[in-house]
Order: sequence, then C-alpha cells, then structure tokens
Amino acid sequence: MANKVQGATGAVGYWGRDPYKRVESEQIPQKIRALLQDKLLTRGKDAFLWVTVNDGTPNSLVCSCVKDTSEKPDVTCNSCYGTQFIPGYVKVLHNTLFLSSISLGASLTNVQLDIAIKPHRIVLQDMQLSGSITSCRLQYSNLLGLDWDFKLDAPNIIETNLVQASFSTDGIQFFPLEEINDNGKKPVGIGGIYLRVSLSRASVSDRSPEFQIVRVRYPNRSKPYIKILRPQRSDLPSLMQYGRRNEALGERFWTMPLDFFDSNIPKNTPLAKIQENAFYTRVDGIHAGDLYVTTKLMYDEEFGIFTWQSFEGRRTQPEEVYSKLVF
Repeated sequence: MANKVQGATGAVGYWGRDPYKRVESEQIPQKIRALLQDKLLTRGKDAFLWVTVNDGTPNSLVCSCVKDTSEKPDVTCNSCYGTQFIPGYVKVLHNTLFLSSISLGASLTNVQLDIAIKPHRIVLQDMQLSGSITSCRLQYSNLLGLDWDFKLDAPNIIETNLVQASFSTDGIQFFPLEEINDNGKKPVGIGGIYLRVSLSRASVSDRSPEFQIVRVRYPNRSKPYIKILRPQRSDLPSLMQYGRRNEALGERFWTMPLDFFDSNIPKNTPLAKIQENAFYTRVDGIHAGDLYVTTKLMYDEEFGIFTWQSFEGRRTQPEEVYSKLVF
C-alpha cells in the first residue's frame, strides 16, 4: 500500500510545488517574446537610436575630461559629451570608429598633447607651423558598401588656424575626409582605415589650433534602425471632490531588447537595454528628424528572459547636448 501512495503522481500536468517547471516546459516567456516580435515587425515605427557609451562598450576610452574634484570638464567636452567615456554616444546598428586626442597607438608629428586643461587636446609644438596626428589601423567591415558619415570636432581658435581631417586605407595615400564616399575611395568590404588630422597656423606667434576628436561611422545593414510602437492609450483614473477624472499618461513607446535588432549584442545582458538619456528620432512621419530623450524606462525580465522594454519620450531642447553636439 505504501508503494502505491509513493507512486501516485496526481493529475496530468501537475507540477507540485515547482510551477516554474511548467512555465519552463511550455516556454511561456519565449512565446510572449515571439508574439511581441511579430506585433512590432508588423505595426512598429522606424526610429534611429543613439545609446550612451560606458566601460563595457567595445573600444571605449575613459575621457580625459574626468576630474577628481569635479564631474564637469574645464570646457565643453566633445569627446564624451559628458558621459565620461569616449566616443560618448553611438548610433545603434552603425559601426563607429574614431581618433581622439588620447587614442592609443596614435602617431604624433610636430604636435603634442596639451594636458593643461581637461579635456586634453592636441596642439602644435612650439615653433612649428604644421603637424599631424594619425591613428593606428582601425578595422572595418563594410560588406554592403554603404556610405560613411563623419564629424570633426576642433575648436576654431583664430581665423588663420586650419584643422583638416583625412583618411587612408593603406596608411600611405591620404584623401580629404569629405571624399570618403567617392567612387574608388570609399572603404568597402573588410579592411583597415587610418584617420589623420593635420593642424597648421600662419605664424609661430599665433595660438596653436586644437584638436579633440574625429569620428566616422557606417551602417551595418541597409535599414539601420529599430522599431518602436505605442501601447494602447493609458488613463490614470482619480477621484475628485466633484467626481471622477481620467488623466492621460505621458506618451510611451515599447520595443524589443536590442539583441533582437543586432545579433552581436548578447541576450539578457545590460547591453540589450536602452538606458536613461539615450535618444532617438523617427525615420519618417510628421516627427521625422525631431530628437527625443528616453525617460522613465521599464523592463520585463520575468523568468530570466528579457522580453520587452518601454520608455517615455521627452522632446530635446535646442541648448541640450543632444541637439548641439552629438554625432
């Protein structure tokens, strides 16, 4: 009789005191994620997304604007945009390469690193009219042959100063950065690119031009954007002295973890999360080109599987770093 009691298993599908085994066996989180993916792909709106760089971002550098006594640099930092890590922000589904004043392995000719203020900048050596800084070989994989974007950050000290950026795929012949998408010059396929910034002044008595950072990037797919979707409208009911009132909540969007859009991002890791103060812009529609900052983020990670994330969009202001500086 005792053996019969021990052999009883209960009703079919009964999991005893471990309901997680049923959830795991039926793959409920995976089914939820698959359903959300289909919904986002069919109804989602295209949006470019920029995320902040941190110490876990590949090839990032601790910026020279970081101070022991203050969180603020001496001057506006174009290298990290206040994130404390170079290059500051990266555009999702794009590959960003850069040459900064503190890049490792850079070659200096008649220039030096000025550490008198933060962030540090490259300046001409005393009694030199011209000089340059050249990056080491930067690996790229532009298999689709898509166009590159670029941005040079160098403060305009005096009118006679000149700061110019150029590129090369062999380290010997350099072309102006403005020609990076010209036929026969565009870096395509798999290879390496060198970035060079040249500084010059009319007289050795003139204050030296200064260089901080130059960035280049290319999309890694033909449609380099994520998709976002509004949930159903949400109202917050509240009881007032004179009756009931429904107040509309701030406009929210939801999307999938970033590993859904970029397979190079590990699943269920911080890299798949959109962080506070990332920003985005719609690709098309009436709000195309308008910048919005992500705030009030929410995440769903039930049963250890990251299924979705949501945020509210705050319109950027003209004086903010997103509108004035970010590449």
